[in-house]
Amino acid sequence: MERICKEAGSGLNLPVIPGIAEIIEMVAAEMVAAAEMAAEMVEEALEAAEMAEVVDAVAVVLEATHLDPGPITDWLWKTCLHVLHGRT
Repeated sequence: MERICKEAGSGLNLPVIPGIAEIIEMVAAEMVAAAEMAAEMVEEALEAAEMAEVVDAVAVVLEATHLDPGPITDWLWKTCLHVLHGRT
């Protein structure tokens, strides 16, 4: 009986792997860092999408309110020609 108890008891005394707790903590820290990085990437992507929407909206407004620079350019060109020819 004594021998059976010793054999059963020896099975409970499993060898402890040194450093296993540190390895688990390191893996957990890496997982937390990866999750934080993923959250930052998602946030940056959302900000970029919002900026793209703003740029698109501004483009639509500019296209809808497009002013023809032709008359201003023509006036400026004619004024410069008059100045160059001494007609002020």
